[in-house]
Amino acid sequence: MSALSRLLFLAVILRGAAQRVEGECDTEVSIRGGSVTFPGGGRVGSALQYRCPPGSYPFPAAQRTCRDGGRWSRMRVGRRIIHRASCKEFRCPRPVLEDGSLWPVGGPYAPGSEVAFQCADGYTLLGSPVRTCGSNGRWSGTNAICEDGTEHCRAPGVPPGGVKSGRRYGVGQWVSYRCSEGLILIGSETRSCQKDGEWTGAEPHCQHKYSTDLPDDVASYFATSFSNVLNLAQTETATETETETDRNAHTNASVGRSVTLEAGKELHVYLVLDASGSITESEFRSAVRAVITFADMISNFEVEAKYGVIAFASVPTILTDMSNADANDFESAIYNLRAVKFSDLKTEGNKGTNIKAALDEVLKMMIFQRRVREKEIDTWLAINHVIVLLTDGKSNTGGEPIRKMQQIRYFLEINKTREDHLDVYVLGLGPEADKETISKLASNKPNERHAFFLEKEQLVTVFNHMLRLTSVGDLCGFANASLEAINLTAPWHVEIHKQGDMNYRCSGSIVAKDWILTAAHCFERVSDQEPQRVSVRLGNRRSVKVSQFHRHPKYSLRSKVGDGIAEFYDYDAALVKLTNSLKFTADVRPVCLPCTWDTSRVLQMNSNHTGCSDHERNLLPPVGKISAKFVQRNTLKTAKIMAGAQERRECEESAKKASIYSNVTEVKSVVTERFLCSGGASIPIACKGDSGGPLYVQKKYRNIQVGVISWGVEDHCDRPSHADHARDFHISVFRIMPWLKEVMGDSVQFLAH
Repeated sequence: MSALSRLLFLAVILRGAAQRVEGECDTEVSIRGGSVTFPGGGRVGSALQYRCPPGSYPFPAAQRTCRDGGRWSRMRVGRRIIHRASCKEFRCPRPVLEDGSLWPVGGPYAPGSEVAFQCADGYTLLGSPVRTCGSNGRWSGTNAICEDGTEHCRAPGVPPGGVKSGRRYGVGQWVSYRCSEGLILIGSETRSCQKDGEWTGAEPHCQHKYSTDLPDDVASYFATSFSNVLNLAQTETATETETETDRNAHTNASVGRSVTLEAGKELHVYLVLDASGSITESEFRSAVRAVITFADMISNFEVEAKYGVIAFASVPTILTDMSNADANDFESAIYNLRAVKFSDLKTEGNKGTNIKAALDEVLKMMIFQRRVREKEIDTWLAINHVIVLLTDGKSNTGGEPIRKMQQIRYFLEINKTREDHLDVYVLGLGPEADKETISKLASNKPNERHAFFLEKEQLVTVFNHMLRLTSVGDLCGFANASLEAINLTAPWHVEIHKQGDMNYRCSGSIVAKDWILTAAHCFERVSDQEPQRVSVRLGNRRSVKVSQFHRHPKYSLRSKVGDGIAEFYDYDAALVKLTNSLKFTADVRPVCLPCTWDTSRVLQMNSNHTGCSDHERNLLPPVGKISAKFVQRNTLKTAKIMAGAQERRECEESAKKASIYSNVTEVKSVVTERFLCSGGASIPIACKGDSGGPLYVQKKYRNIQVGVISWGVEDHCDRPSHADHARDFHISVFRIMPWLKEVMGDSVQFLAH
């Protein structure tokens, strides 16, 4: 190489080095077994992020920062410098069992490994007898515990990878926990035995720094805990149809919640979103969509919610102030979230993570709300407060956020008797979420979880899955729309059977703890004096006894025989009273009835100024076709109610195609104003045995019955398409409302008019 060539080559090298000193780090960085992203390019101050396939994590670091001089921050293990990162498979921590043994012993425990537990003589095994190591480095099931029943409190157990101090479990005695090296404690470090036999705080877990929760697990635990905030506690144990995740959530269902949110009580919700430098606009929009889903869900429950919304980086930005009028308006709060310009949050110098400042804004809103209620202190103390904090990193400016959370607790007078008035949920997003701080910021309540760790892209999935709420108590019309089992998608649907008659089958709907609504013609061959011959099979396949049934007094199948009409189904409705009241669960729950206070709240109408006609205009507007649900042979189907004048007229004319009405010339002689009409070509129709079942309209996450399936023109429901005259007729619930009120009495809170 000539001297000139050497000089030119050296110049290129020096120029590249100069550019690197002045600006960017090299983006030609790799990780063994994974990939690298550069959200900020190679700019000084930006961070690269290592990505690994599911079941593995980046070692020894998940991200590196571009330093002055154009060099990425070093990776170390102890004093040793690591030049290239790699993806390592998760291992589950070693399980611990006091007063028993486990097999196999030692480990390492790779994903898929199983461990079995056995207690010593005189001890009973509680928890999971066998646990499997998951791909995220967590064990399935619940902690195995050996219990001999000699102490006031049950043995609290030891989490895998943990060490417990304290073996006495009398009232007032304490146990403490720590985790093995490399694991982080999530939950309570110390717990004490209480008089009621329960332990204070939250069950501890030892987690790998980079291990994240599975989205379904987060949704299940979050939903179970938040159901308790809304006073929607589970009333029975898990059913055979539930998943392992559901069982775990039920096992950990809240116990002893002393505060309930009755209709009219206030719930103050503070949504706090991280908008720091490591958050991209796409990630921020995902967080916005997630909390909108959460707020939307709250709006469908019977609580009066106010919202405060804050985005934060180095400095917090208030998007909805709790002191403003729009805090009471769900739609306004959502509008403010959607309308925020991400660029306004990303001003120069506003890229840090200042959780303390964000919580300070929450505290200021609380202080203002208390001042407003200075003369109504009992009203203020009755309010429940919920903080949902989403962050992807460690608080790196502004000071310690834990102290600010302590100030919030002090201001709200949160103590042993008022613990239920504050719930703090913290979701750590991405590998750099500070697990220790998040665990301390989140509420630590017995048998609940409030701290969760996710990949950023899983956030929306979690909040969508939260809509699978399974523990919503007596709430009418709420179903798990994400599952296929009919007992969960339509938990109000029942079957009616008659003893000794295998061919007899009708359907019905649970409308109150003691009442089933069905069709009157289902009891044509049953005497009023023999209700014991009738049984009702619930969604969980359990049969219950009947004490009496009430046909509508104006129903008379043979009343028009003299006019050449063999069967007349006007007023085809009946109420069945059960011998024992039902206990509502995920798969046994009432549908909402119109013209009730419950439905007014679902429709967000003021019950004191709302009438039955208002409900009808909302649910059955006389225009076009209305989508409605019904159960066809244990499968959920969508019908179309012909509500517009022309659609209804054409639908009703099809009644004359029924074999029993071949001689009918005037359709109004068999189809009265009490009928709704549905069906037609390519639209599902009811089958034999579906009579008496509910026809209901969905309003967001709630379902309101508008009709009772009565009769159909054809019995060809199994065909994918039908003739246009294949129609179904249903008794309108609105047209039998006076009778429902008279028979059911105060079983349901009906509107006055």
